[in-house]
Amino acid sequence: MRRYGLLLALALSSAASADRFAVLVGVDKYSFITEPTRQLQGAETDTNLMKRMLDLYGFKSTVLLRSDATRKRIVEEMSLLSKAAKSGDEAVFYFSGRGTIQPNVEAPNNKTDFEPVLAPFDASATALDPDIRMRRIEDWAKQLDIRGVHVTIILDCSFQSLTRAEFGRQYHPIPRSFQRPSTAAGEVRDKIYDGPGIFLSAAPSRGAAYEWLQNSAQGRWSGAFTDQLVNSVVAGLNRGENPSYVDAMREVQAYFKDKVRADYMPGLAPQPDMEALLNDQSGYGQPVFGGLDLAALPADSKVAIAAMERLRVEREKRLRVAVEVEDPALYDKAAADMTAYLKSKIPNAEFAPTGAPPDVIVHLKKTEKGFDASVKGDDLDKERVQTFSGKDLGKTLDAGLGAFLDLRALVMRLYRITATEQPTWKNEFRMQSDKIAVSRGDDFILGLTSPEEAMLFVLNRDDADGVLQFAFPQPGAPFAQKLNGSLQMGGRIENDTSTGRLMLRAIVVPTKGGPRIPDVDMKDPVKFRASLIRQLRTVVEALEKNQLPWTAKTINIRVR
Repeated sequence: MRRYGLLLALALSSAASADRFAVLVGVDKYSFITEPTRQLQGAETDTNLMKRMLDLYGFKSTVLLRSDATRKRIVEEMSLLSKAAKSGDEAVFYFSGRGTIQPNVEAPNNKTDFEPVLAPFDASATALDPDIRMRRIEDWAKQLDIRGVHVTIILDCSFQSLTRAEFGRQYHPIPRSFQRPSTAAGEVRDKIYDGPGIFLSAAPSRGAAYEWLQNSAQGRWSGAFTDQLVNSVVAGLNRGENPSYVDAMREVQAYFKDKVRADYMPGLAPQPDMEALLNDQSGYGQPVFGGLDLAALPADSKVAIAAMERLRVEREKRLRVAVEVEDPALYDKAAADMTAYLKSKIPNAEFAPTGAPPDVIVHLKKTEKGFDASVKGDDLDKERVQTFSGKDLGKTLDAGLGAFLDLRALVMRLYRITATEQPTWKNEFRMQSDKIAVSRGDDFILGLTSPEEAMLFVLNRDDADGVLQFAFPQPGAPFAQKLNGSLQMGGRIENDTSTGRLMLRAIVVPTKGGPRIPDVDMKDPVKFRASLIRQLRTVVEALEKNQLPWTAKTINIRVR
C-alpha cells in the first residue's frame, strides 16, 4: 500500500513543485459469478497498461488488483491521495472491471434515474453496500478541484447493458456490467459522471464495454477501450507530440465507430462524444495528464515509449482479417483457408483469431451453391455492403473478396506508415483549405503545392463513423494524379457527416529517383481498382524498404 503522508510533507517544503498521483483499480474475478466463461479476463492487464503509461508522465500510482481491490481499500486510497494532493497537482482515478446500477438515494422509489456504480472485488449479487457509488467519486473530485488539483476519471466498464451469449464473436461477448434482480427493472440515468475535471468512459450509461484478445500467442486479454486509449497516447508521444484528450479520444472513437457499424461490440461508444470534446477545449483540448516536457524526457522514458510503440506497430502492421460464421462447425476450415490465402497472396494482411481485434470482419454464410461472404463498406464507398459468392471460401476470395481485402490492406498500411513514421522527403509540400469550419452540405477547396513532380494520394476519415477512405485518386477525377506546382481540389461535406471533424491527409511521393510507379486508370471505372492495387503495392513496398521518399500534410476541418 502506498502512503501519502511523507509526500505531503515534502510538498509543503516546495509548493511550486507539481506532483502526480493515481489510484488504479482492476477486478477480473467476482465471487458471485460462478460461470467461468462469464468472468472478465482483461482488467489486470488494463491496470498494468495504464500504470506503464502513467509512469511515463511521472505518476506515483497505487495499484489495487484482485482481493486488494475491496471497497474499503479503494476508499482508503482515494482518501490518502486527496490528503496528499495540492494545488497544481494531477490526480487520476482509473477503474477496470464491472459496473452496475443502484436507485437514486434522493428518490429511491423512482424506477428511472438510477445511479451508475462500480463493483469492487467484494461486490455482491444482492447487497448494494459494497458498491462504489458515482456520487462518492464526484464528491472526491470536487474536493480536489476546489483545492486546484487537476482531476481525471477513466472508467473501462459499463453499467446497464444486455448480456449477450454469442460466443465465437470477434471479442469476449460479455459486457463489463451485471444486473441484480432487485435493480433489474430500473433505468440508469443519462449522465454517468457529474463532477469536475476530465471524464473518459468506455461507453455511455446504457452502452457496453468489452474485452478482446490483445495477444493471441500469450492468451492475454484486455479491455478494448483501455488498450486503444493507451496505444493512441503512446503513438502521439512517439511522434514527438503532446497529445490532448481530444487527439487521443479521436483515434479511439474512430476505430470503434467503424467496427460498431458492422455489429462489432454493439453499444461500445467511448465518451464524451466528439462534439462534447471539441466544445470543451479548455479541458479536453489540453495535453493528457498534464503533458510532458518532451525535450527533457529521461533516456529510460524514451526507451519505454519506443518499446511500447514497437509492440503497437508490430500488432497493427498488417490488416487484421476476422471471419464470423453462422454455423460454428464451419469456422475451423474457414479460418485455415483464410489464413493460407492471406499468407500466400496478401503480405500486408493476417488472420485475426477469435477474440483478437480485427480491422475487417468477413461474414460467411453457407448457401445451396456454396458460400456467400459479405463485408460492409470499402475504401471508395463506405456504405456499400459487398457480397462475394463461390463454391468454397477459396473461390469466394478469387471472385473479388481477395481484391477487396488487398486494397483495404494497402490503404491501411499507407495510412499507418504516414501516421507513425517521420517523413523522408525534405522538399516543401504545402496543403491548405479555404475553410477551417463548415456546415453539412458545404463545399470547400484544398490548395496543394509541390515544388517538383510527385504522385498524390488523399485519404479522409470522418468523425461521424471513423471510416478511413480514399478521397483521391478516384474514377473520373478531372485532374491527373501527378502533382507538379499548384492544384485546387474541391470537396463537399456530405449530409451524413455529424458534428465533429473531417480529417484529410495528403501524401506525396516524388516520381524521380526511385522505382517506377504504375499509373492508375481513372478513366475506366472497371479497370480503376485493379490499377490502384498495382500502384499501391509498388508504393507501399518501396516506402517500407525506404526506396521512396515521402511527406504528408494533415488538415482537420471542423464540421458544425
